[in-house]
Amino acid sequence: VGLYFPAISTLKSTVVPEASRAAIYNLFRVPLNVIVLGVLLSDISTTTAFACCTALLAAGFYFTLQIAGYSLEETASAEALDDVEKGVQMQEKNLDDLLGGDAEGL
Repeated sequence: VGLYFPAISTLKSTVVPEASRAAIYNLFRVPLNVIVLGVLLSDISTTTAFACCTALLAAGFYFTLQIAGYSLEETASAEALDDVEKGVQMQEKNLDDLLGGDAEGL
């Protein structure tokens, strides 16, 4: 717990742009509050509530995989691979300069 919140805050600050952070977080809060109110105001059993939670988690996992697959296809273009290769070459050059010798042997 002591490391979770600082780690998540750092991740959020790098992923979510600060200019639109409040709007994005509110877009996630509205459906969550609707789901919570729906569960609290309906008279459903604990088993049914857990089944609904399981279904929502499975749907979220599915959509996360869909988004991740889309972004992986998008970044797998030749242009992106060239950028990665250039970055690796730059890192190798920097390491070579730091060590004053051949960085390939590491």
